[in-house]
Amino acid sequence: VYPLELNGKEYGMGNVGMLDEPRTLKNFISLVKEKLSVKTVRLIGSIDREIKKVAVFCGSFDNRVARAAKLQADVLVTGDVKYHDAMDMVEMGMCVIDAGHFNTERVIVPRLVQLLSNRFADLEVMENYVEEDPFKYC
Repeated sequence: VYPLELNGKEYGMGNVGMLDEPRTLKNFISLVKEKLSVKTVRLIGSIDREIKKVAVFCGSFDNRVARAAKLQADVLVTGDVKYHDAMDMVEMGMCVIDAGHFNTERVIVPRLVQLLSNRFADLEVMENYVEEDPFKYC
């Protein structure tokens, strides 16, 4: 996935990009699970859908369905989709991979440690290796 554009903004709540080659959603889910080191994800939409444009919004995804729909991505990768938001997404024909709040945020922690360490050289920035997902999947 590579960034499309920032529309004059230097930051945002997520990212949108294009895959080098179209993939089936089933294949893309395997990639997401591998990169996030998870065994399961929740899916909204058809697993047979072909995707190329991907939106990513890590962590909690509260009440941002309309904003996400405007992106017109083939799939949204996020965490913590609430039930009623999921129902709206189904109605809008959206395709969403919910990989969990913890799993979608933990991947950025090493990079944040690096950025903060570089920015505040006089402070010791430490990564929390003890925290784990409070949810257990059975």
